Amino acid sequence: MTAPILYLQSGGPTAVLNASARGVIETARRLGVPLWAARDGLAGLLADRLVDTSRASDSEVARLSQLPGASFGVSRHMIAGV
Repeated sequence: MTAPILYLQSGGPTAVLNASARGVIETARRLGVPLWAARDGLAGLLADRLVDTSRASDSEVARLSQLPGASFGVSRHMIAGV
């Protein structure tokens, strides 16, 4: 079994993040690697707000790059000491 990939976004909520998410999700699918996304970036990861991207249809993933904002949300939460 392949270990899953974790995807999270940080910074300003721009449509560029959605295009990046689409690319990461489609690549993971093509490689047969499970991919989870953290809702609201690092803050979502720390709060265990994870999304199993395999539940999204191919058409939903393709539509990501046409949506404004950041579909998974972002945060500017920093790891202490970094």
